[in-house]
Amino acid sequence: MPEALYFAWVAPGTPFDAAQHARTDEAIRALEIRAEEGEAPYARVVVARRSSRIGGPDGLVHAYLSTRVDGAVMPLFFGVLTQLPDGLTGPFLTLQLDARTGDTEALTAAALAPYKVAPAYDALFISEGREDEPDEILEGWFARLCVDRLTGGVLVSHALEGRRTLTFGPESLAEGSLTLSQPDGPPPAWIEGRMVTTWTQRGGALADFGALIAREAGGALVTLSPEADFADGWPRVGQRLGGETGYLITESALVAQDLPAFESNLTDDPSAVTSEDGRVLVVGTGSGISLDGVVDFGPTAARSSLFPAGLFAGWISFAKSAYWPVLRVRWDFRQKRRETVVCRLTSHLAPGAPPAQGGEQISFGLRDVGVCDAAEDESDSTVPDCDSLLSLSRARVSLQASADVSTPSGLDEVRSGEAETGLPIGDPLYPSFALTSRGRQAVAHLLRVLAVRLAFAQRCVSVRARLPGWTAAALSLDLDCSVVLHSPVLPEGQVRGKVVSLRLAWDEDGCSVELVLAGSLGGGGTFLRPAAGADTVAEAAWDDYALSAETIHALGVSDDDPFAIPFYDFSAQQPTDALASVAKWTAGDLLQRLCLRNLWAEQDAYIWARRHGTVSPRALLSQVPTDVCLALRPLRGLDRVEHTVHVTPAGAFGLVPTLSLGAS
Repeated sequence: MPEALYFAWVAPGTPFDAAQHARTDEAIRALEIRAEEGEAPYARVVVARRSSRIGGPDGLVHAYLSTRVDGAVMPLFFGVLTQLPDGLTGPFLTLQLDARTGDTEALTAAALAPYKVAPAYDALFISEGREDEPDEILEGWFARLCVDRLTGGVLVSHALEGRRTLTFGPESLAEGSLTLSQPDGPPPAWIEGRMVTTWTQRGGALADFGALIAREAGGALVTLSPEADFADGWPRVGQRLGGETGYLITESALVAQDLPAFESNLTDDPSAVTSEDGRVLVVGTGSGISLDGVVDFGPTAARSSLFPAGLFAGWISFAKSAYWPVLRVRWDFRQKRRETVVCRLTSHLAPGAPPAQGGEQISFGLRDVGVCDAAEDESDSTVPDCDSLLSLSRARVSLQASADVSTPSGLDEVRSGEAETGLPIGDPLYPSFALTSRGRQAVAHLLRVLAVRLAFAQRCVSVRARLPGWTAAALSLDLDCSVVLHSPVLPEGQVRGKVVSLRLAWDEDGCSVELVLAGSLGGGGTFLRPAAGADTVAEAAWDDYALSAETIHALGVSDDDPFAIPFYDFSAQQPTDALASVAKWTAGDLLQRLCLRNLWAEQDAYIWARRHGTVSPRALLSQVPTDVCLALRPLRGLDRVEHTVHVTPAGAFGLVPTLSLGAS
C-alpha cells in the first residue's frame, strides 16, 4: 500500500516538485489511471466534495497526482480537467483528467518530424491534405505514438522494444493473474500489396528534320524546278505537318546556295539565247551541232535536250537551283498510362508457433506522378496520327523564314526539354514509374508497409499480469517500456513483451498495477544480402537501371534498418508498347521513311528519255517536280496502356521472437 496519495491543483506548465505538490487539495477516495496504446492516458479520481466549484481554486484545471512509496514522493499523473465531473449533486465527485496538457498538435508534429524520411515515409501514398496525419506518417514504421502521463509530452515508441526494460519475477505477480493468449488468431501466411500509379506520358521536344533531309541528299537539294514548283511550296512556320498532327513546324526555310553563274561556251554564238528569268538556255538551229553531238553548257546547267527535232536541230538546257533545307519541328504526344506493381511478402514464424493461415491483400493508389499540380488540365490529351506519306511540296504557301537562318550542321538528338521538372517520375517521357529511382523508392516503401503490417500481425501474443501493491518499479511503467516476466508457468520460464496497456488502481481495498504485454511469434527474417552499393536511392535517371535480374536491392533509412526489405532487380520488366522507348528516340526515330524524288539528275534523265520534236521540254519538266516526302511515326497513343511489374522479395519477413514455445 502507498503511504499517502496527493492531489495538487497547479497552473499549466508547472514542473513537478515533490516538496510543493505533496499536498491534498482534494481528498482522494479512489483512483484509476489508464494508458492504452494508440490512446491518450487519463485518470479518474473520486474525491470528496468540498464546495460548489468545479476544478481548483482560481479556475485551475491542471493537477498533479502523486504518492509516497518507501519514503519517496513519486508522480503518478499530470492532467487537465476536460469535462464536467460526475456526481455534482452527491457527496463525491469523479474527476477525469486527460494527459494531453500541452499543445498536443505541435508536440505531435515535432515528434513525427524525424520520421518523415524516405523510404519509410512517401507522400505519393498519401491523399492530398493528409501528409501530416500521424497514421500516414507512421505507416512505414513499426511504431506508435504515445503520450507521457507524467509530462504530457509526445513521443514515438517502437512497437516491440521500449526505451527501458524492466524485469519482474514470480514473487511480483499476483497468484493466478498471468494469462497467455492469441486473441486475434495466427498471423497471415503472406501479405500482397499492389501499388497503382497513373500518369500521362508526354513529350514535347524539337527534332531537326532538315538535317536528316540534307544527309539523305548528300548536301543541298539541287533541282531544275522553278521556285513556283518547289521552293514556294516549302511548309511555313506554325503549320502542322500533314494537318492536325503531333508535329508542329518551329523553323522552316529553303536557304539558297551559291552556284556558278549560268554560263555556256556558246555565249558568243548568235544562236544561243537565255530566257528572261535566266533559267533556260536555248541554242537555235544553224549552230552546226549534230543530232548526237555534245554541248558543254557549263557546271550550272543540266544535260542538253534536243529541240525541236531532227538533224541540225536546236538545243535547250535548264539552270540548276540549290537549297539547304531548314525544317525543325516540335513533336508532341500524350499517352495515358497505368502501372501496377505487385509484390507478395511471406511471413516467417518461430518454430513451434501455430501455423500462419491465409493471406491478405492491400492496394494503394498513388498520386499522379506526372504532374506537379493535381489540377493540371489534361483536356488536350488526344493527338491525331500524321499522314502516312506527307509531300512537303504540295502546300502552296509563301516562304516564311528570316534571311539570317543558320545552316544546320548536324543531327540533333531528341530530348524532352523538361529537365528538372520536379515531377515524381522525373522526365515525363518515361513509360514506367517503377523503373525510375523515385519509383524504386516507392517500391521500397510498399515493401516496408507490408513488413510493418506483418510485424504487427506477428506481434500476436497477449500477456496479461497483475502486480499487487505499488512499488517504485511498478509505478515507473509506461507505454514506452518493455517487460520481462519470469514464471514457472511460462514456456521456458519467461516471456518478453512491450507494454501496450497499463492500469494503476487504488481504492480502500488495496492497490495494484495491471499490464498487458504484446509479444512476438516471429521467426526472424530469412533475407539474402543486397548487392554492394544497391542500398541507396540514386538520382532520378533511366539508364541506371538496366541491371541484372539477380541483383538484390535494399533501400532503408539506415544501414541496419530491419524493415529495409531486400528485393530482386526488376529492370527487365519494361513496357513494350509503341511509345515505350520514346525517352531514347532521336530525330531519325520519328521518320519511318524519307524519300527524295526528282532531284536534278532524275529530272534531266526523264526529259532526255522523252525528248521529241512535238513535246515541249518545259512541259516534260513540269511533270517531274522535285519533291520531299516524309512518312512520320504515328504519335497517337492508345486509350490507356496497362503495365504490370512483379517485385520479388529476397526472402521472408519475421520479427525477432520474444516467446519460446519450447520447440526443438
